[in-house]
Amino acid sequence: MRYFSLALLACLWISNTAFALGGSTCVEATVVGTLPYTDSGQLDSGFDPNCPGAPVNDLFYVFIAPNSGTFRFDMCGSNNCCDQMMRIWTEGTCCSGAPVSANSGCEDGYPLYDLAMTSGQVVYIEVGKSGIEWAIAPNYVFNVADVTPPAGGTCESAITVGSLPYSDSGQLESGINDDCPGGPANDFFYYFVAPASGSYRFDMCGSVTTVDFQMKVSSLNGTCCSEAVVVDSGCADGNPQFVLYMYHSSYVFIEIGITGDPLMDPPTFQFHVTPTSGSSCDDPHLISNSLYHYYSSYFVPCGTSCVENAACYFVFTAPDSAIYRFSLCGTFGNENVQPYSMRLWIDGTCCSGNSIAVNSVNGNVVRDACNNSRPEYDLAMNAGQVVHIEIGCSPSGIVDFTLRVAPPPGDCEHAFVIDAPGSSLYSDYFESPYFNDDCVGDPTNDRFYVFTAPYDGLFFFDMTGSGHITYHGTTMRLWLDGACCSGASVTVYDFDRESSVPMHDLGMWTGQTVYIEVGTRNFGYYQGTPDGYYNLRVQSSVRDSTLDICPGRVITALPYVDNGSTEIATNQFSYSGCSVGEAPDLVYNFAPADSMMVRASMSAAWPNTMHVRKNNCATGTVLYCDIGINPDSAWFDFWAEPDSTYYFFLDGHCTPCYGPYTFSLINWSCPAPDSLTILKSGEDIILRWPSVNCDTPTYHVYRASTPDVTAIPANEITVTADTTYADLGILNDPGDKFFYIVTASH
Repeated sequence: MRYFSLALLACLWISNTAFALGGSTCVEATVVGTLPYTDSGQLDSGFDPNCPGAPVNDLFYVFIAPNSGTFRFDMCGSNNCCDQMMRIWTEGTCCSGAPVSANSGCEDGYPLYDLAMTSGQVVYIEVGKSGIEWAIAPNYVFNVADVTPPAGGTCESAITVGSLPYSDSGQLESGINDDCPGGPANDFFYYFVAPASGSYRFDMCGSVTTVDFQMKVSSLNGTCCSEAVVVDSGCADGNPQFVLYMYHSSYVFIEIGITGDPLMDPPTFQFHVTPTSGSSCDDPHLISNSLYHYYSSYFVPCGTSCVENAACYFVFTAPDSAIYRFSLCGTFGNENVQPYSMRLWIDGTCCSGNSIAVNSVNGNVVRDACNNSRPEYDLAMNAGQVVHIEIGCSPSGIVDFTLRVAPPPGDCEHAFVIDAPGSSLYSDYFESPYFNDDCVGDPTNDRFYVFTAPYDGLFFFDMTGSGHITYHGTTMRLWLDGACCSGASVTVYDFDRESSVPMHDLGMWTGQTVYIEVGTRNFGYYQGTPDGYYNLRVQSSVRDSTLDICPGRVITALPYVDNGSTEIATNQFSYSGCSVGEAPDLVYNFAPADSMMVRASMSAAWPNTMHVRKNNCATGTVLYCDIGINPDSAWFDFWAEPDSTYYFFLDGHCTPCYGPYTFSLINWSCPAPDSLTILKSGEDIILRWPSVNCDTPTYHVYRASTPDVTAIPANEITVTADTTYADLGILNDPGDKFFYIVTASH
């Protein structure tokens, strides 16, 4: 009995100190249990390599992913002596397949590897050391944990900011990660779409102050990890805070984290998004550096006042040295909310320094354009100068107003210069007040841009993303002669397009200047409501501009098929003699080497028309014209002669007819009959010919009064599938002479 006890004690001692729980071979691999999992002990002593290459002194574990996610395998905390190493066999078999290895990654320098796995996936983990095997192996620690990023841990899983005001708190993402270049570390992501135009505050106020937090706010409508504003402070407690003006439905990504090295146990944070209240100097509405309108659609309570009985506060920083107009024009008249007043604090601080009072009672700088006697003031500002605007409240304590800050006003002389075509988005509210109409005709409430073509080409003017304004649709007019409100112009309405926003292609030459007038239709519009904004882009068109100008695109061989897309017409390069609308004229040309029957076809899911000219692109005779009304397509067959050039024009059958099309040109010829028998029968002429070797041939009969009869449309008298034809009643005079040819086609 005594010996039995000693043997049992010896066994227990060996099990707990000499050997770890990891299996010494693949077959004996220890199954990793409940996560988080930790094991420690001594690596496999001796010289018994299991898998080719390092690590040596190896032990084995097997892990089955309980769910899809990211799992961390590490040897953090191992004996600080021996270059521990870890290898993970990821294909479900031990010592075969494609492994991944780790020699470092922990804060103490030991191996760490994060592996994305699917539920049920099997991996074998080989732990050991690099270099040569030791007879007495060192100790080690082995850990497995589920480190699947929480919602918000990556750009793809960015948390959508909900109803405002929004507040969230938690712990930053743990571990070493680098979602966006340049930090911050331990980052967490949010996504915010502005429910209305205005300024919004993003802050981490109230977060712990033992670390340095950082916040990055992407450019407006940018991508996650794209160009961003970096914010390190702003809150009273030193944490990040940033105020951004956003247009209706524009969006940003917000990345929060810490500066410096990532932490395995990151700090907790608070994150808030709130619309600015404008109720005090400390919480003003931000006026963007682009032309700006602000609208309060309901009566708002007065806030804390400085000198005026103030309802709202704004802050504006001049982007350039210029004269800026601060205006309450367009504000509805209401006896319950008058008088209106406005004070400009011009020294950069709110309620402090010099100020200018403007009100509608004393008539101070009330403009003719502000025909409802609202305050308005023009102020010369230097670039970077800050002005605080205080809007006065009525004795009743409520106010309803429209504030506009812009270079005065939105006219030709102050047209915004678009430097180059590209993806840049120009956004703003339409011009106010009512019935503002700088140029005669639509659009009203107009704003102006100017663009000079840097090269010959086709340019695309696009207002996609503009608000849909009931009864006062978005409208764009291009002044083509380089003068604003003068010369030739083309107007495009929102109802011209299925997308309900104006778009326009324009062929331009180097140095040509156009003015772009954007606004509304139907006699003016009050710009303040949330859908009264617009977007404008000017881009190089994806269409091949050679299609728009004679001689068009050259077809060198048949069969020929081309897929393209048309846009709303400019009519600048119009050679049409067939279309009823101003749809685009796209041009192809073909010069056959031999005589042949040709079939031209245009298919499109919109009313279309196609015609052909011969030998002169701009002025040649229109040989054919065909109209395709969906679901039909425009097509025609004709006999093409060598040494002639044929021009094919693709058009819409109405002004707003546009979109994808397919154009094809194929050789539709069959061999001509090798003989033709002509018989006279009274006043009739009977023609007979042998059939040709061609799949379901169609025969074309041509007649002329001279021997040089040719297969042209003017000479064609019939198309038939038979091999006989009776030309009835043709011989009315004894001197009549007629000449015939017969061709064949598919």
